[in-house]
Amino acid sequence: MRITLDNVQEIEPGVWRAALQPIEVMSLGHVASRVGPKSVVLVVGDVSFNPSHRTLSFEHSDARPVNVGEMPETIVLSASDGIKQPDALQRGVPESPISAARFSTGDERFVQELPKVLRELGETLLREVRKHFRGSLRYYERSGKFVETPDNFWTVRIQPKDRSLRITLRGRPRSFRLGKLDLKPDMASYSAFKVSSVSEISEAVSLIRQAAEK
Repeated sequence: MRITLDNVQEIEPGVWRAALQPIEVMSLGHVASRVGPKSVVLVVGDVSFNPSHRTLSFEHSDARPVNVGEMPETIVLSASDGIKQPDALQRGVPESPISAARFSTGDERFVQELPKVLRELGETLLREVRKHFRGSLRYYERSGKFVETPDNFWTVRIQPKDRSLRITLRGRPRSFRLGKLDLKPDMASYSAFKVSSVSEISEAVSLIRQAAEK
């Protein structure tokens, strides 16, 4: 699984500062040392740094947590010379807006399966959600849903026929602060609504953020 960190500051070639919570550092692997305010992560494989988007990408299996600190500040070190610029940047071609927000192959599959009429809507939704949550989508073929992991507080299903995205949220409609979107009861303790316009994304993300708190 490839990890992409955003809002990364380059200190010098091969050394970056990122805002990672201690629990996120621990998710990268076993850490023997837990001292001081800052965390340290060593990456033993290739690292891709995009200075324009301030994103840093590497394989999860290449990460070696060295220390877990007390503060949400992490120093990332490259152990090799394999620091790459993104292909699009090397060619002088702007990256897709979603590229800086990808955190998993599940997210990538969601984008790839979007029909042309829903591509802008789907990419915008995922990009805005990933500004707040570092999870990843997992596709379930039987239901046709992309489910957020590791905490399944929201799902999304592509609906080409009516040109919409159907989103389900953890929580009943009455527990949300509602706006214009029509939130209806769904299975178990979930609710559901549809988005068909980019103008609805802001409210949709607000509802998703509320669901994460339930």
